Amino acid sequence: MTCHSEVITLEPWEESLAHLIGTMRQGLSSANGAQDPLTHVNSYAAQAMGVAGELAFAKWRNIYPLLNFLPTQGGADCLGHKGQSIDVKTTSRPDGHLIVGRGKKRHPCDNYVLMIGNGKDFTCGGFATQEEVFDDSNLRDGGHGLQHCIEQGKLRRAWK
Repeated sequence: MTCHSEVITLEPWEESLAHLIGTMRQGLSSANGAQDPLTHVNSYAAQAMGVAGELAFAKWRNIYPLLNFLPTQGGADCLGHKGQSIDVKTTSRPDGHLIVGRGKKRHPCDNYVLMIGNGKDFTCGGFATQEEVFDDSNLRDGGHGLQHCIEQGKLRRAWK
């Protein structure tokens, strides 16, 4: 799989599905006492954007998104054609980085993908393996505590 600047556009029903699942995820997480580390962002909107990125990636790669809305400790958003687990991270920033919380190391995925978009149109910013993501040299504090962070320019453009 090669990452390039192809734009993946979600259909209106896919955008609606992202909002529905994002709302369910946030509602159930809040009901279970989970706190959102992105306190400066509307949590429902952030969840919907994340789901939209997952849908865009799955649509682009022709794989089925897992679409789980129950509270989890890590876990995959999609499974690749060869069964590899994939965690999709989404940002609206064109210069955004792949950011993975330290807690995800307890239940890692095989690969991590950065999707960049606005809720409707997305591009892929790159990929990293779990070994690359959880290398301690990638630990950064961007204002929300230490997290694993890889700049787009250092991400893979194709699967290893």
